[in-house]
Amino acid sequence: MSRINAKERNEETVRLAIVNWLSTKPYSPSFRDLVKETGLSLGTVHSACRDLRENGVINYLDGVARTIRISK
Repeated sequence: MSRINAKERNEETVRLAIVNWLSTKPYSPSFRDLVKETGLSLGTVHSACRDLRENGVINYLDGVARTIRISK
């Protein structure tokens, strides 16, 4: 599998984990929560979130806990 496909797969895995988390809890997930939910490494989750934010899919504040939101 090519690196691009793995990157896209990781982004989709993280995006779905965020959507599922927000549908069941009244607060945003942390990066570590997403690690537990997805089974991906912390670095992979952080990279996927950064890319999702750059693409306008999610938004969060750097250095502020539990601010991940799905962009509308």
